[in-house]
Amino acid sequence: MRTTLAGALAAGIVLGAASRGRCESGHGTIAFAAVGVGLGSGGIAEVVSLDVHRGGLVTIARWSRVEEFEIFGPSPAETDNDYGVLVGKSSRSGHHVTSAAVGLALVKSVRRGELVERGWFGDSYRRLERVTVGLPIDLKATANAGPVGLGADIFGDINPNGFFWGAALTIQFGKMR
Repeated sequence: MRTTLAGALAAGIVLGAASRGRCESGHGTIAFAAVGVGLGSGGIAEVVSLDVHRGGLVTIARWSRVEEFEIFGPSPAETDNDYGVLVGKSSRSGHHVTSAAVGLALVKSVRRGELVERGWFGDSYRRLERVTVGLPIDLKATANAGPVGLGADIFGDINPNGFFWGAALTIQFGKMR
């Protein structure tokens, strides 16, 4: 119940904030692929997306991952992956594109179970994999120059197994204007 309420609140905030932005429907369709790396709730964050902006709307196909960063830490590393489709609002002005979107995602998480073996460079645990459905959230800002852009992506996923988030610096390729 808490997860559902948190998801509904987050979706309302994201879409409400996006609707206050300037949405210019006079622009044509743009589409680009984005790849980024940064930090997240579990350590290292990665995101790959395909964004299609048409007027004031954006559709995003996204894969994101947050993974523990442990060089000599326990095994397996705890990770969260989501594979989602999101829809939201976008705004474009000259060389800048911003968007806010929510959607539906398949979430795969890896956690550590019971201890299997103690080791010199970290302990080994039983690998626990969980798969569920989540509510992905994506906030993005891009500055572009022709077919290449640089940006920032703040993303997260609310699901029954928990919540994860990440913030990544991204590079985009495609039709940016």
